Amino acid sequence: MSLRLILILLALVGSLFSQSGEQDEFDEDEYENEVIPNFSANLYIGYPLIKASSFEYYNSNVVFGLSIGTPFGFAIGSFFTNVIGELFLYDFSTSTYDFKGVGVQAGISPGFFIGDVSLSATMSGGIFHAGTGFIAGGSVDIPVGESFEVRLTARNNIVQKDGGGFTGWIGAGLSLGYEF
Repeated sequence: MSLRLILILLALVGSLFSQSGEQDEFDEDEYENEVIPNFSANLYIGYPLIKASSFEYYNSNVVFGLSIGTPFGFAIGSFFTNVIGELFLYDFSTSTYDFKGVGVQAGISPGFFIGDVSLSATMSGGIFHAGTGFIAGGSVDIPVGESFEVRLTARNNIVQKDGGGFTGWIGAGLSLGYEF
């Protein structure tokens, strides 16, 4: 799946769920100091920085992801937890070892706001090319304008290998997001 296809999917999802953003005075007062649940879409690019010894057989390459945040969850004041879904593209193959595919995951993202900046965690699991996998990480979301954000992310990835066993890496990345 190419980056072009991911961008097209992001545009389609944005157009499906976009809202006018207009609220009457009562709604603005009601949510003035609280998190307003919404959809978000984030394009992620990351790179493995620390690899498990069982990952040393593979190349270190850039990984890509498309994450969709949903309004399904709860918010109490500046604390929130929402359900997320993600497509995760990776290719760490070498001439000897094949390790590439698309991860499809679902999980939760709890976090809280400090002013306009949010600190959040990601915990998700799903299906990868050789079986199951799990990702846990943290991020700092910095707003850029009304609906866009830049997210600095660190993630721990644990995935199954062909032939059994698990491998993993800790990566860092950057995500560009849009809230609608």
